[in-house]
Amino acid sequence: MNGLDVAWNRLLEMEHSLVCKRAQVEFKDGKYLIEFLKDLYQIELQTRKINMPSSPSSKINFDLALVLLTYLTQAKEINLSNKWVSPRDLKSGYLFFTGTHSLEDSIFLEKFGHAPNRLFEVGVKLGAKPASYGDKSIILFPLPRIPLLYLIWTGDDEFEPGMSILLDSTAEFHLPLDVLYALIRITTKKLVVSENNSNNEIYADLVSKRDFLQRVKCKTRL
Repeated sequence: MNGLDVAWNRLLEMEHSLVCKRAQVEFKDGKYLIEFLKDLYQIELQTRKINMPSSPSSKINFDLALVLLTYLTQAKEINLSNKWVSPRDLKSGYLFFTGTHSLEDSIFLEKFGHAPNRLFEVGVKLGAKPASYGDKSIILFPLPRIPLLYLIWTGDDEFEPGMSILLDSTAEFHLPLDVLYALIRITTKKLVVSENNSNNEIYADLVSKRDFLQRVKCKTRL
C-alpha cells in the first residue's frame, strides 16, 4: 500500500465537515473542492479520482495527488504565525532540505534572476501578491493554509542571482517534510512553466526528480 492509498483510506474515514473546517475547503455531491494555484480540483471519494473541471483531460501527477490528499487529511485549524522561516528551520528540516533536497533551481534563476519583475507578472496569474523582501518577492498560497514566499536577488558584478523560498512557520503542522518538498517543487515548476505560457503541462509532464535534482544548486541565501 503506497502513500496515496493510505491517504485515500484515511480521507474516507474522516468527517466531511471536520475536513472542510481544518483545510478550508468545500464538500459538495460527494466531492471535496480544493483550489491549488488558482486551479480548482475535485476529489471524488467514491471513485478515488482527482479531476480538474477546467481541463478534464489533464492527468494528475502523483506528487500533486499526494500533496492534495495529504493536505486534506492532515491540515490543522490553526492561524498563520506570519513568521517566515526557511524549510531548513523546520523540525528535522536542516538535514532534509540539503543536498538532493535543496530547493534552489537554476532554471528558475535563469527565468527570473535577471528579470525579477517577470516573477510578479507571472505570479499574479497564480494568485500571488507582492512582498517587500529581497530585490523582488511574491507570496503565493498554493494551498489555503500554506503560503510560500519567493525571493530573488538580482546579483551584481560580484554575485550571481540568488533565490530563497520561505514558509510560514506553521507549515510543518499541515504537511510532513517530504510532502512540503513536493509542494514547493510543483509550485516552482508551475512558475517556470507559466513564464513559458505553457498552461497545465506541469501536472502531466513534470521533469523527473532526477532531472530536477541535477539542476539544483546548493546556494540558498536568506
